Amino acid sequence: MALLNRNEYVATIRGVDRLLNTGSEGWATTHNHVGRVYRAIDQRLRSWIMDYVLDRLTHLSTEQTGTIIQSLEGYCVQEDWATLTNLLPYNARQFIGELLAESLIYKTIMNQVFENSFW
Repeated sequence: MALLNRNEYVATIRGVDRLLNTGSEGWATTHNHVGRVYRAIDQRLRSWIMDYVLDRLTHLSTEQTGTIIQSLEGYCVQEDWATLTNLLPYNARQFIGELLAESLIYKTIMNQVFENSFW
């Protein structure tokens, strides 16, 4: 996922505004319902991650950690593993596996469900 430049951002905002002005608000649901569903999905994902993902990734090779970082392009600073982990606070370093797994899952959801829903 690439960041939008200013012109693309303005065009997107204006396009959404046109849709809203013509009564095209999207799904017939409430924000509260969407919020509840999101929180339920988030909770289930976090629970799964805590059950199945290793906290620390010290056993991975440089190539494997590089692959993880590259797969999070647009969501994660593209630095080598040592630099990236040194940028993080101590507590985040202790649970880097969980944080990266969560990021990969949310990136997949964004790319496959929201941005490309007919894949």
